[in-house]
Amino acid sequence: MTGERGPATARRRTVEPGARHTKAQFDALVAEAIVEANNEDEQLTGLCTLTEEHLAVPFESVALGIPVKVVRIDLADGAIVAVCAADRQR
Repeated sequence: MTGERGPATARRRTVEPGARHTKAQFDALVAEAIVEANNEDEQLTGLCTLTEEHLAVPFESVALGIPVKVVRIDLADGAIVAVCAADRQR
């Protein structure tokens, strides 16, 4: 994670596997994440932090038909990305 966001683990909240937010809850979380953002980069950082705080990692998924373990969420080239491990590759 980049140093700009600070330690996300200090206030990390997670959602139980399979749990879902309502659209209203999701909209409120997004609004909270971007309320102090001055530009799109800061909005993206806020959304990435929101994702880190509410997504329980690691978890298993499938990417391009390959079973993977999502090990963390990060920012890369102006996008929020999931860093995955598959077998012994990242």
